[in-house]
Amino acid sequence: MTPIVPNALGVYPEAMNLFKPFTLRWWQMGLFKLCLACGGIILGVYFHAFFLTSMPVVAVLFVLSAMYLIAVWWKQMQQLP
Repeated sequence: MTPIVPNALGVYPEAMNLFKPFTLRWWQMGLFKLCLACGGIILGVYFHAFFLTSMPVVAVLFVLSAMYLIAVWWKQMQQLP
């Protein structure tokens, strides 16, 4: 087994992988969603003039991403035994 050593910056390579898979419990996922919703509200209040002028773009992005997530959810529900 090879030893784990830090790179030139003193950071271990395993710590640099930001896309490691992990699992959340239902209450942790709820807390994560609450955090994102509160952050979105704060940004919307702070940048209200910007979002007012770009509302159609934001609305289209919302609808497209929601449709995609619903389609993925529906497909996964159909594959359950």
